[in-house]
Amino acid sequence: MGYREKEYLVTPSEKQVIDKAMAFLSKRELEVFLMYKGRSMSQYEIARILNISRNSVKSLLTRANKKVATIIREVKVSAV
Repeated sequence: MGYREKEYLVTPSEKQVIDKAMAFLSKRELEVFLMYKGRSMSQYEIARILNISRNSVKSLLTRANKKVATIIREVKVSAV
């Protein structure tokens, strides 16, 4: 059995939640978040590319993750 990449599909309602969450991120938070989550880059790679410290990357990711989690929680609560 060969390796097959999993296909991930996002429903229209999930896309709306993602878009809403991304809108609450600063430009830098979004940039770092997408590099880390979307491109699977390490914090060290991101720091090198953006010419910032790894601690700055870590802080930006922490803030971005908290904002995204808050939006997702709010959407779930309002859907109930």
